[in-house]
Amino acid sequence: MPAGAATPNVSVVKILLLHNRVLLAVTVNGSRPLRFALDTGDSDRASIDPEVAASLGLKIAGGSMSSGIVGQEVHATYSVQDIVIGGVLRQPAAQLDGVAMGDVEGLLPAHLLQTQDADLDFTKGELRLYFSGEADHAGYTAIPYDKGHSEHQVIAPCRLDDQALRLQLDTGDPDGITLLSNYVRDRGLWNAFPTFLEEVVRGTAGATRSRTVRMKSFQIGATRFRDPIVTLIDPQHFTADAPESDGLVGLDVLRRFDMSFQTFPRTVLWIKRNDAAADAFRVDRSGLDVRRTKNGVCTVSEVAPGSAAEAAGLKVGDVLPTINTSGLVSGLYWLLSDAAGTEVALEVERGGVKQTIKLVLADRV
Repeated sequence: MPAGAATPNVSVVKILLLHNRVLLAVTVNGSRPLRFALDTGDSDRASIDPEVAASLGLKIAGGSMSSGIVGQEVHATYSVQDIVIGGVLRQPAAQLDGVAMGDVEGLLPAHLLQTQDADLDFTKGELRLYFSGEADHAGYTAIPYDKGHSEHQVIAPCRLDDQALRLQLDTGDPDGITLLSNYVRDRGLWNAFPTFLEEVVRGTAGATRSRTVRMKSFQIGATRFRDPIVTLIDPQHFTADAPESDGLVGLDVLRRFDMSFQTFPRTVLWIKRNDAAADAFRVDRSGLDVRRTKNGVCTVSEVAPGSAAEAAGLKVGDVLPTINTSGLVSGLYWLLSDAAGTEVALEVERGGVKQTIKLVLADRV
């Protein structure tokens, strides 16, 4: 806070960082507390899962278009009397987009951080909203950024393997760094790595292939990381128009900083490294893929050859009886992306017999 400045008027909302999601308690029309995630990749309106909306008796009021890295899709919208965030911040007469989500019940968009100065403080587990006065930026690094098509997007200058690029900060993405198909195509990155993990990325309006690779370095502000995990979107899925950014920076990178946002028109982000900066980057180190059936049972759908899961003796069709909700599935993948050498014990049911199988995580890229 500048010398002589008045004491700021601040509202504090508690946040929970869980499985690379920033979670806040939200009530809709006086409902029970719902689990909403903060998603700075969504700049316009808050969203709610249609099944949750139905359980609350919300009525469809119209439709809207949303965009993602895969495409565009039309969603229903719901008009609500109010939403209350963290028990302290009320937004009356709100509209919510209906978006299926899986592990959370709703999303809060980027403008929550930018209609007033705001701190996203992972160290203290707080979202602080400044309705007057300014945050104290002592020890923080200032990063000027560009706006996208919406004023609330944050597109920051970064360096990847010492190449300059522009990446959108996206707290709704639990991964680290994602490079969009145009950037991957233009720089010939798709076939540039002899070792990679390939999978299907499902998002707004469809799916496409991706490859996960390990690159040499990533830098944002004055902070440089070695051996970052990077997701490449299939270059055959490129868009004809040049995208506003080269890719995304997700929460596996962003959680390593406490961040401070300023009200527009000031396009400056302030960041300060926290204790998570030394953590290993998250990536699947098991070779195990799990599918949740309609009745809530989770079964092993894939065991990658030569992986930790194969070495431990896991097989396709094995049932994981204790992993029976979407939230727990997210927790399972969090465990399976821990540092190499970590031992994970799984309760497995095979042929009606339960057993505990231990696997030792190992790098695959």
